[in-house]
Amino acid sequence: EELDKFLAEIAPKYTPESYSLTTHNCNHYADEIVKFLCDGKGLPSWIVNIADEALSTPQGASLRVMIENMEKQMRASLPGGGGGMNPFGAQGSSGVAPPAAAPAAPPAVDTSELKTALDEVRSSKNETEVQRVCLTMLSKIMQNVEKSPGDVKFKRIKMENAVFQKKIMVAEGGTDAMIAMGWGPDTIDGEDTWVFADDRLAGAGTYRQMIDKRLCELPPLPKAAPAAGRGGYMGGAAPAPMGMPGMGGMGGMPGMGGMGRTDR
Repeated sequence: EELDKFLAEIAPKYTPESYSLTTHNCNHYADEIVKFLCDGKGLPSWIVNIADEALSTPQGASLRVMIENMEKQMRASLPGGGGGMNPFGAQGSSGVAPPAAAPAAPPAVDTSELKTALDEVRSSKNETEVQRVCLTMLSKIMQNVEKSPGDVKFKRIKMENAVFQKKIMVAEGGTDAMIAMGWGPDTIDGEDTWVFADDRLAGAGTYRQMIDKRLCELPPLPKAAPAAGRGGYMGGAAPAPMGMPGMGGMGGMPGMGGMGRTDR
């Protein structure tokens, strides 16, 4: 409460008209607040006056003139006397900051190109299982990007990757779907690679949901044919016992039939 009162008291000193990038800026404002909080002990002078001291050197003299002229031009061109360049300008002379603006809505994700590509994947150009395999792979790729947006390994796929070629590139519309979601060709360490654009991260979840929806439209997987009975505990008749070749019944080994007993 005391700090709020103090800020209101010094607010008239920090107005758009009095603000200077070099001699009356946020460092000076912070210095006054620190002095109030620390019983008169403010920031080190080299921090408070760092801009002014730097521009007072022979090398900085010409830069000072350029900055001051630029400051004047900006102040004259902006409404409200230059509040746009003054960090305290929005506070106004009353010392009360205006209500915070509502957060901007996230940019809309353009899905028209992906819709067209997925329509092609789901067309009669591809057999049902080709569609299923392609869509499943696309969904997994985008799921990895969605869950780990900062992990580079999930945003790069080598073009010669055999699994990628077999599951996506062979399907009509598969490559177009990759491009529509923000994947593009590039060369990394001498290898041709698909790279996902970071500016498309906001749409990763939307893309994945669109793919999953198309997956749900597919007919269920065909049931596997039952395995043939193998006898014993697996069902079916047990195979007839097999005798050793040449051992009909309890006969002797081949070439031994009719051998008499050898006295010992």
